[in-house]
Amino acid sequence: MQDLIVAAIVIASAVYAVWSLMPAAWRDALLRRLGRTAAPAGGCGGCGGCGSDVPRSAVRGSVVITVHRRPPPG
Repeated sequence: MQDLIVAAIVIASAVYAVWSLMPAAWRDALLRRLGRTAAPAGGCGGCGGCGSDVPRSAVRGSVVITVHRRPPPG
């Protein structure tokens, strides 16, 4: 019985790993074949984008980082 539970956990973990590491286009295509739609990805600037016209700098809580290069010594 324990072997069956461990096998189920290992198989579920393997399926989750394959699903999460699979390219987004492949996941979307697989979901379409199954008759489902993909949930929107979280975070701004994610893999496939959300299709909105909001610039990344306008996202609440974002900060612009400016890199200042030092002049070469001498």
